[in-house]
Amino acid sequence: MFTFYALKVLGISVAGVAAIFFITAVGGSMGAFVAPFVIGRYGAYQAAIWSMTSLLPTGIPLIIAAFVPRYAPAFICVTFVAWEVAILVNVIAETTLRQERSPQHMVGSVASASRFVNWGADPLGAALAALLLVSVDSLVVLALAFLGMAFAFVPLLLNRNRVCASIQLVGRKA
Repeated sequence: MFTFYALKVLGISVAGVAAIFFITAVGGSMGAFVAPFVIGRYGAYQAAIWSMTSLLPTGIPLIIAAFVPRYAPAFICVTFVAWEVAILVNVIAETTLRQERSPQHMVGSVASASRFVNWGADPLGAALAALLLVSVDSLVVLALAFLGMAFAFVPLLLNRNRVCASIQLVGRKA
């Protein structure tokens, strides 16, 4: 979705898109380094909630890029670096929660079930985005993606024991 948007709608060169992906990877590394400090200071549960919540405003520069194409690569870099930092903190916090809350003998099963669900969602989301791009404007597809992200963090806002119990239940079924 992004590559189509950057190349076709914003007119960014292939080299520009590659540079954006490289800078994004650096952002991901920063998130991996920051996560242990955030989790240590606020706890895994709060880190998971706030990192997921912080993902929503990271998309604002991406929308601004559509209206200011001259600075689109800079806005996109800001978006993607912020996204990568937040998502890496979130992934590490959620992994910590699973390890803390799952019985020791089930940690591997819970991790496997989580990977199966998460990795299965990526191709489904990509296929849905591709189908939508054929029939609606790319900004509409981006807006729908942001709404999907907004609903993704709702379970974290539920009772922390219920979330951890559901994580354990998934592990038992795996």
